[in-house]
Amino acid sequence: MFVGEEANRGCPGGKAQGRHWSRRCLCLAGSGAGGHVRSTCSRPPLDPTTDSMDEAELRDRLAVERTRLANERTLLAYVRTALALIAGGAAFLQFFSAPAALNAVAWVLIVVGGVVVWAGVYRFRAVRRNLPP
Repeated sequence: MFVGEEANRGCPGGKAQGRHWSRRCLCLAGSGAGGHVRSTCSRPPLDPTTDSMDEAELRDRLAVERTRLANERTLLAYVRTALALIAGGAAFLQFFSAPAALNAVAWVLIVVGGVVVWAGVYRFRAVRRNLPP
């Protein structure tokens, strides 16, 4: 959050005059003390003199970015779950190696952890493939 003069630097509309894109920031009126939220994005910057973006287009672009971030968080959750399953299986193998039933449980946990990683990567790629560029 930027307050005062720093909030206005790079925003062609000056201080909080509505929603607009600038070269370096996305300015949202009324969000926070200074009225601005700065954000970097992977899209090429818009030139305020030649390019324009209406509110619906801005909302769609931000929705796609939120979906991309949610997709990455979901992949990380799959990886975290898989690591926990694999670590649990390895712990069973390390500390309970005598009973055959526990050995089988350990190997099942390790295999299920591998399947969870594969499912997470598959889902991540499928969702990423369906998102607009």
